[in-house]
Amino acid sequence: AVSDLRRGDVVAERGRVVTPGVIGVLASAGRTTVRVVRRPRVMVLTTGDELRDAGEALAPGQITNTNRYTLRAALEEAGAEVIDAGVARDERHDLINRFEAAADTDLAVTTGGVSMGAYDLVRALLEEQEAVDFWQVALRPGKPLVFGAIRGVPLIGLPGNPVSTLVGVELFVRPAILKMQGRTDLERARLPAVTEDALVNPPHLEQYFRGVARRDGDRVVVRLTGDQGSHVLRSMADANCLVVVPQGTSEVAAGAAVEIIPLAPID
Repeated sequence: AVSDLRRGDVVAERGRVVTPGVIGVLASAGRTTVRVVRRPRVMVLTTGDELRDAGEALAPGQITNTNRYTLRAALEEAGAEVIDAGVARDERHDLINRFEAAADTDLAVTTGGVSMGAYDLVRALLEEQEAVDFWQVALRPGKPLVFGAIRGVPLIGLPGNPVSTLVGVELFVRPAILKMQGRTDLERARLPAVTEDALVNPPHLEQYFRGVARRDGDRVVVRLTGDQGSHVLRSMADANCLVVVPQGTSEVAAGAAVEIIPLAPID
């Protein structure tokens, strides 16, 4: 039926996600084809000799490569077509060879290798090629982030700690992917809330705590998900929001107002 459409009506704006409802309206208007933006092709590369795939036996000094799975899921949720370049070992030539996979992509995303250690080769390689636009951002978790280019393709290098990786995806990678799709709603809408926990923050950083928010009458109340270490992936798995403490704020008392970024619907 086309009773709700009139000549000259805009059926779908540029940048809008094509949902089943939009498809139905397009069909009712007699449109069988429509121009869309393809999914951005994003290369994903995790780095580190210590990484092993899920299900593999772990020897001393080895850890499961959780970033390989969480990063892929987060990027696909944002609308990307993920090109998995595997795991680069802490060896220069292996890293260079795996960067070949970036040639036919729109964006490269790496985890690990961007801090200040002897084996942090991603940043070192980019600096050698004078391809670093900036390194480090004033936030926690995720401070040692690097942005540059490899083979002419934009690259976002995320820290290796799993929570830092996911927070970096939310703040930097997800908006980039949405922008490439022609979207205009690049960031999630922030909401005011009341914190049940006291929050402590280094004032030179903006910090993103993981929290569980719920509706309490006409307000939103939020509590933390426990240990907030950047290695504690469970803190992110249990969260439905990020609690933002802005730069310049060292303490937030329990019962004070905060700002949250919902990651899922809040009940």
